[in-house]
Amino acid sequence: MKKIGLSRAHKALLCSGVAVGVLVAASHAQAANIDVGNGDWAVSWNNTFKYSDAVRLLNPNSTVAQIAQPGNSNLSQGDLNFKAGNLISNRFDLLSEFDAVYQDNTGVRVSAAAWYDAAYFNKTANNSIIATNNITRGANEFPIGTQNTNGEDIMLMDALAFHKFSLPGGQSLDVRVGRFAQLYGETLFMGANGIAEAQGPVDVIKAESVPNSTFKEIMMPVGQVALSYEAGHGVLIGAYYQFEYRPDYLPGVGSYFSTANIVGPGNESVWVPGSLPSTNYSGAFLYHGHDQMPSNQGQFGAEVRVHVSDNWELGFYGANYHEKDPAAVYFNLRNGPPVLQTFADGANGVNVGSYDWVYNQSVQTVGASFATAVGETNVSGEVSVRHNQSLNTSDSAGGNGGAVFANGASNNTNNTQYLRGDTFHANVSAIGLMPGNQIWGGAAVIGEIGFNDLLNIINKNSMAQVASPGGMVMDRLSLNPTSTNAAAAFRGTFEPSFFQVIPNVDVTTPIGLGLGLFGRSAIGPNIGNFDPGGTADLSLGVTAVYNEVWHAALNYTSYLGPKAQFTAGGAARYSSYGQDLYDRDFLSFSLTRAF
Repeated sequence: MKKIGLSRAHKALLCSGVAVGVLVAASHAQAANIDVGNGDWAVSWNNTFKYSDAVRLLNPNSTVAQIAQPGNSNLSQGDLNFKAGNLISNRFDLLSEFDAVYQDNTGVRVSAAAWYDAAYFNKTANNSIIATNNITRGANEFPIGTQNTNGEDIMLMDALAFHKFSLPGGQSLDVRVGRFAQLYGETLFMGANGIAEAQGPVDVIKAESVPNSTFKEIMMPVGQVALSYEAGHGVLIGAYYQFEYRPDYLPGVGSYFSTANIVGPGNESVWVPGSLPSTNYSGAFLYHGHDQMPSNQGQFGAEVRVHVSDNWELGFYGANYHEKDPAAVYFNLRNGPPVLQTFADGANGVNVGSYDWVYNQSVQTVGASFATAVGETNVSGEVSVRHNQSLNTSDSAGGNGGAVFANGASNNTNNTQYLRGDTFHANVSAIGLMPGNQIWGGAAVIGEIGFNDLLNIINKNSMAQVASPGGMVMDRLSLNPTSTNAAAAFRGTFEPSFFQVIPNVDVTTPIGLGLGLFGRSAIGPNIGNFDPGGTADLSLGVTAVYNEVWHAALNYTSYLGPKAQFTAGGAARYSSYGQDLYDRDFLSFSLTRAF
């Protein structure tokens, strides 16, 4: 994401040494350069070690953690698995990065991440079979899928080769092939509401556990080929084609930030609303079947950026992409009589079918952006329109929710059992730098406002078979009854810096706020960093950098707004748009060292 017109702002940043500059220096301080005996090559191998832990501060709230009436155990596992004072994370991370560049224009980059979190290999605080959807593990254990996601893993991150071709007339062509991340547009925090939504998946676990992460910090690499052509006269033309589809990296079922037991790694079953698990066979359930995932093909985009003047840059974008979060869940009845089953946690149930998560395929977006500088403040923004965006569908039954049962022709393209539409999106952001005074050595103020609006529903007359409170009916799909067409949200940080608090130690005190300004987006309640109206999250932190090598951070996060479970409506389930993390305030600590 290129910023222009920032020469004065960059000078102020260097003079004041605000938090951004301190952290960049710390992250690059101990680069392990390798001498290969040839001055044309620049080779480095860098390793960053991090220890982090976090503790829950509040006990589960009776409203948020309740087994919703008239009986639904599909929501509370993540909440009840931890009590106040429990470690919600006890984690070691390693990021290893290898770079080899020949004559500054040709090279390769490979990086990998590995982690182990001991908190997900301990017993949980939950011993109730009516508050778990585990099949293969006991009620006080984490599902295997959760342990393989939150608990431990090794993940290939970047793996790419690149070359820059020098062309006549001062022009150039950059080519990158492999797995890497890139962002179009000018968003800071709310990429899921912007043009950048098309470019790749995000690490939702990191976004939840590391408050105030910018979109570029949580974006994950994806396999693709990308071209960037410097055409001269301040014009850049870029394009990409992705040959790998990756969904968002969601919290595992039963992990601290999981708000529903049936979505994310480790989801194994769903109990039919109104039917509780039991030691006899009174509970009816569906097991997790085969999700409808998008193709690895069909994701591509292009951009044109024009440097209009010293202080203005304009951008124009277009892309086709597949959505990275589930758009809906399809329920499928068994062919044959129900089957009795006993779970590892001791519950007995009657299997009546299966469920599949469905990821919407082929969304088109076009947009434009601007970036400029006003004094010492960088101001940027973007607008975009999407076609075929999935919407927060309730099924109907009079708008009261219910479970949609798919038929053999249901898919994730042109015959969806969820609504799709055209939507408008806008983000406006600013980065301001404040000089030092008697209190701090310098400060940065960063903020972004996002807005989206439902323009049209494409398949507004779609019908589906619905298990409603009154039984199985054919009904017209409808929007979630608690949603609104338009919604807006804010997210920002204030980061004062204090230099040489003690010898060789610089300190920053970041304060972050996410706030739903108005409305409840028809796209859904969980647009990344876009809080529903009336809800908020607040974080207060302190970070210290010692000798530009060691980085320590302590942070408190609190969730504000009307307390609610993720879904509401009794037996007819639909999104509440309430604060489903109301009782999950936490205190986190991390210590990082790069070599």
